[in-house]
Amino acid sequence: MAKVKIKDCTFEDFSKWCNTRACDGAWNLNDAMTGAAICTKVYETKPIFFRKKARQKKWESLRDEFLNLEMEIEREAAPYLPG
Repeated sequence: MAKVKIKDCTFEDFSKWCNTRACDGAWNLNDAMTGAAICTKVYETKPIFFRKKARQKKWESLRDEFLNLEMEIEREAAPYLPG
């Protein structure tokens, strides 16, 4: 697992990290509520076209407003795909 700062991660990375942390019970109540609230607000973004791009833009605005940008999270390394 590689560590990456919140300011450099995508919404998909953050969402996976939240799900993993929620499963292992390593959160306090405040962290769990903040992560769930941010994911909920991002998933409420439902444009017809370019959904992933719109959600990423919403994630960036919420991330800048509510999270410590220097905090590090663990991101799973991309699987090796022989090409």
